[in-house]
Amino acid sequence: MALNGKLHALATQCISHCRRNYGISAVLMQKSLDPVQKLFVDKLREYAQKSKSKSELFVDADEKIKMEYNDELKKAAVQFGGDKGSDMTKFPDFQFEDPQFGPHQPGERSKLPAEVPTATRRTTTNLKQIKMYRHSTAKIKDG
Repeated sequence: MALNGKLHALATQCISHCRRNYGISAVLMQKSLDPVQKLFVDKLREYAQKSKSKSELFVDADEKIKMEYNDELKKAAVQFGGDKGSDMTKFPDFQFEDPQFGPHQPGERSKLPAEVPTATRRTTTNLKQIKMYRHSTAKIKDG
């Protein structure tokens, strides 16, 4: 009896699986009759051939587009401090070094490295100013 139920469930799953695959394969086997779709695929293939045959940066680019590209690279180099020989299309390499701390002795205050600006350290004056600012903005919102 249990075997009969399992066989029935298996047959049902098999039938639904076959229907699903038949529906999908019918769509895949059908040739595209849409002219817009055919034109799109043709253009993609044409672009793929052109990009493989040419080693240039742009496909079918005229001198105006190349000049605009070079001008934008020069602007980026000036704006972000690139040298004349630097490649502004390459991602920069970062080199981080860990700060060297000496051994910490009990009772000795820890030393921050010299590169840390004093503005990042919170002092009691800064905290008082922050509290006063929050208090004044709360009055404005309530008032």
